[in-house]
Amino acid sequence: MTSRASSSSLPPPDARVMTLFQANAEAVTRHYGVRDPRRAAAAITAYLAAQGAEDPLSPGKSAGQPVFPERLRALAASVERGRTLWARRCDACHRPGDMGRTLSVYPRVVSGRVESLEEFIERHGAEPRLPWNSQATTDVIAYLTEECRR
Repeated sequence: MTSRASSSSLPPPDARVMTLFQANAEAVTRHYGVRDPRRAAAAITAYLAAQGAEDPLSPGKSAGQPVFPERLRALAASVERGRTLWARRCDACHRPGDMGRTLSVYPRVVSGRVESLEEFIERHGAEPRLPWNSQATTDVIAYLTEECRR
């Protein structure tokens, strides 16, 4: 009941953009009631990423799923917020094109544990940290994915 109440405050799925990892974590929490869904979400995301063979996982778009105009508008807004965040927080050390090309290596195995890009972003970078499940993290990944396609 608690997870339903907290998820009801979120925008409807067609109006918000999330990464595949974040969506999997939300589904694991909702369906299985685990406190920390990241390990299960990483395994599910790794499996689904392997099916996409070298295509970066894109927030707001899923292979084989219909594309809705509302979702594309939300994705465009997410990319713009990500561009602003990147310029403010990351651009001094990293070029988006260089980072965008590394998207296809996530999720990856680090020290015997699956690590998502969201978790990497959470522990890397300027203070304050961007939580793995935040809209800001989604926005940065949406921006990098868009840069990777250029």
